[in-house]
Amino acid sequence: MDRVSVILLPEGEAPAGEELISSLEENCESIEELVTAVPVTGELPFPVKYVPPEGKKLGELRNELVKAALSDYVLFISPGSQMEDGFIEELIYEQEESGADLVFPNLIRVYGGQEQVKNFQDPFEREGILVSSLAVEDFLPQWGVLLSKGKIEELGGFDPTLDDYDFYHFVYKGLKGGISIKLAELSYLRQKVVETFVDTSYRSFVLRSFVLKNFDWKRELFPFLSWDENPKAAQATALTLIAERLSAYLDLFNTSEFLRQALVEFHNGETFRRLIEVYRLMGLFEEARRLLKTPQGVDEELVKRELEMTEKIESLVNELEKGVEEGKVQEVLKAAVDTASVYDGAPIYNLLGVINWLAKRPAEAYRFFYKAVTMNPINQDYLYNLSGAAKELGKEDEVFGLLERLLGDKVAFGR
Repeated sequence: MDRVSVILLPEGEAPAGEELISSLEENCESIEELVTAVPVTGELPFPVKYVPPEGKKLGELRNELVKAALSDYVLFISPGSQMEDGFIEELIYEQEESGADLVFPNLIRVYGGQEQVKNFQDPFEREGILVSSLAVEDFLPQWGVLLSKGKIEELGGFDPTLDDYDFYHFVYKGLKGGISIKLAELSYLRQKVVETFVDTSYRSFVLRSFVLKNFDWKRELFPFLSWDENPKAAQATALTLIAERLSAYLDLFNTSEFLRQALVEFHNGETFRRLIEVYRLMGLFEEARRLLKTPQGVDEELVKRELEMTEKIESLVNELEKGVEEGKVQEVLKAAVDTASVYDGAPIYNLLGVINWLAKRPAEAYRFFYKAVTMNPINQDYLYNLSGAAKELGKEDEVFGLLERLLGDKVAFGR
């Protein structure tokens, strides 16, 4: 393999800038063609195929551009990607040496003028570590990745319903289907961050609806637990680990479901405390108090501390809500920022949405309401506020999709 098809996909509204064009020119000897859904100006020393995006979702565009590509391997980039001279050649070398289906680089993330270097682990011939992480996106980037076109076709391509998480869902499918994945240790992709808002509900949905249902819990997801010696403790630990990952995705509703199930399997103080904390973050203060009244053997000091914290945070939220009602917007904003390190639950994001809505900033309000509902999709006030902003912006379908991802599927616990 001497050359590859480079596939340029849109990311937000960012154009194909000079830095990207220069990096393509520097790697021209390794490029068969550029297949792009982003307009490119000027002459390039290889053929360019333009496929208009026409409102298509990212996964749909990936599939269409892959189909149009001529080479056996394709390289995915975005307008924010910058490749050093010889970057593609190094990926090709690693693929030919290893025979891997997917080869990826290390990453230099560029945001706000700051650089953050991410050196990844090489998972080659031990790809199971990616599965058991429950967060494959932490272990490889989606840009600068060289991927076998034949493997893409074999696995049925990319799911267009999964927004910007379509690539990682594909990787999970590949891991189930025996894909081989290799790090090009000497390669680094500079990637400008052009979009800071991430809808983490897609990540939660893929974890719950695909990963937990298609991989064996004992052999593939949690092989390090003592399933034979202490099955109840192992099951409870697995459920708690899943809950922590869902919490990182802000899916607190399903986090609470898994924590409750963990407590049924193996009652312990730490899981109990974590569930109380999740209820507080959701704004379910009464639910937290109800659980604290039936601690079932949990240390009394822990119960006392958690009850005091629950009362303190609820009082703080009530004061902030009262401040908004009284028109003390600047005071509330300052207080919300000052208390963020202590409490940044769904009620805070809902309040920030209200403040932006009153200031006639519906787009900003929508994002805050969206985050509040992501954290607690069963609160009627949050839903009402998000629905109102969505109607104003014509985004009702987005809200329906969010609720469907968070509440629409039921996961069978354990294997």
